[in-house]
Amino acid sequence: MEYNEIYDLESCALFVSEHIKYEHLWDPLTLPKYIPSPTSVLRWQAGDCFDMSIVLASLLIGVGYDAYVVIGFAEKRICLADEAHEPLVGHSRSRTSQGSSRSKKAQIKVFSDDAKEESVYSVKQRPVLDSTFVMTRDKFDRLDQELTKKEQEAPAMLIEEEEQSVQEEDEYEGQRVHAWVLVRAGKREMVDNVFVEASTGKVVPTNHPGYKGIEAVFNHQNYWVDMQRVDEPKDISFALEDFNKWEFLFISSMSKDQRRNSIEDARPNRSPPSSPLEGKRVGTGNRRPAGQEGGAGQDDQRVEGPEEVAEGEHILDLPPSWVDKLFIDREIFLRRYAEESGEPKRTKDYKKSRVEHFAENSRRDGMTEMITLYSDLARTNMTEIQEYFANRKDKLVSRFRYFRTGKRIDSNRKEHMIFENFDPGRPDALMKLVEKPEGREFTFYHKATLDGMVNRTESFTRNRDPAKPVALHKVIETFEGHQNRLTYRSITFEPIEPNTDAPPMKQQIDHPRKMTEKFERNPEVPADKDIAKRTFFTGSRPPRIHLIFHYGPGRITSSTRTYITEKNLSGDEFSVQVRTEQLAPGRG
Repeated sequence: MEYNEIYDLESCALFVSEHIKYEHLWDPLTLPKYIPSPTSVLRWQAGDCFDMSIVLASLLIGVGYDAYVVIGFAEKRICLADEAHEPLVGHSRSRTSQGSSRSKKAQIKVFSDDAKEESVYSVKQRPVLDSTFVMTRDKFDRLDQELTKKEQEAPAMLIEEEEQSVQEEDEYEGQRVHAWVLVRAGKREMVDNVFVEASTGKVVPTNHPGYKGIEAVFNHQNYWVDMQRVDEPKDISFALEDFNKWEFLFISSMSKDQRRNSIEDARPNRSPPSSPLEGKRVGTGNRRPAGQEGGAGQDDQRVEGPEEVAEGEHILDLPPSWVDKLFIDREIFLRRYAEESGEPKRTKDYKKSRVEHFAENSRRDGMTEMITLYSDLARTNMTEIQEYFANRKDKLVSRFRYFRTGKRIDSNRKEHMIFENFDPGRPDALMKLVEKPEGREFTFYHKATLDGMVNRTESFTRNRDPAKPVALHKVIETFEGHQNRLTYRSITFEPIEPNTDAPPMKQQIDHPRKMTEKFERNPEVPADKDIAKRTFFTGSRPPRIHLIFHYGPGRITSSTRTYITEKNLSGDEFSVQVRTEQLAPGRG
């Protein structure tokens, strides 16, 4: 096939597990009566473990792997492709914990005795002052959290015990027929033999405890029956060339040395027989009448080399393949998933989590994957939702929503925190957005912005009534590479009472209470004329502007200047207060 994803073991196995909808065997104790061709399975996008394993083995053989379909027995969860008891692997399970409020003792740096001896003038550490009220409050908070945690874990423990009891009470334990794929070492830089589960796409070692036994393996060339008397697959040798451990069915696909050994073992005077084909005449297809010169029948009675099959001993020919060349249309390949609930998607349940995959460009919002994390095994109390997107106009690539855990389960409760990440290309150059109850934080691709803005943080004052709008409290902006050497700007707005209505947002922005700007040092301007910090006190009476200039070389003080506007009966009066650095050159 022309798709690069098929040429790697892990990605190929994952594609088969997602592209074909898994159907378990109707009778878990018997082999299926019919095996459809891999071409039909790919067209149907549905099949059981045998169908999916044959498709996967065919694809792997086509790209150079030494792959075989294994017929054997497995545990119930593997046969049903049930991964609800396994933890979610390969994804960011949860945001890094910020840690709880603890005593400041843990933050004090502890010096060793050697360091104390080296430092003669060591600084005496200040004692840590703990509030009895705060310690008591924290103690009750911890007790409340522990009780809440126990209440949440109690039903989860019961569910886990029920799951374990159900697993132990499987009436068909060790007898469930299953098929999977064996990839032997040697080709494509494979170092070890591995099993590949076609229903889930997992690659596991051959000593995986979920597989209980092996009856036979086969590929496009031969069929081998396991003759080893071992209890578990981990003790089985996969040296198919060893005829004492594996009994072959077709001899035409074997090497010259293998044929010679098989012919010696198949002599009539050999006792006891080791092959079920020995002394039996098996009908073969596509033979010409014996004795016809140049006929295929004459060639079929002989083995390459000087050895010949004895008269009356016939081997089974490998029948021609009835399978067409495997092909997947590009549109179907890009759609990837089988139909589920009327759309191409795939849903898998894991321990305390659920993963939903969507075909790219199949949803209006561009979502390709959604991971929902829960605090309980019953998957009822959400704690986190991870959403991933592709090909969105606003360049959104991921969104993480976090919920507060509590005793009550409410699926409609509002998110406690939201993280959004964006790819480059937005007009506003937004890279990351964090929304919290107390504010929002914007991070930008500063090299793509006109003013070089790196970060913008907005703090809110929320009304006690959640239905009422929030009010801006403070805005902090940082810059890098600004044309005016601006590095920092903060705007503080008039505070409001928690139980009052917030004024319109535009009115707040037009009438701030305080604004501060900070600038980098300009080496081309004298320090006492280069502004380092500029503050506008518009909410104070009288309003004023306060300037702080940069420090000069070797100076510990800087010049300042204050502009004050006062109102009187005749109108506004403007005054200036200047404080010059006393040790500046040319002064004093």
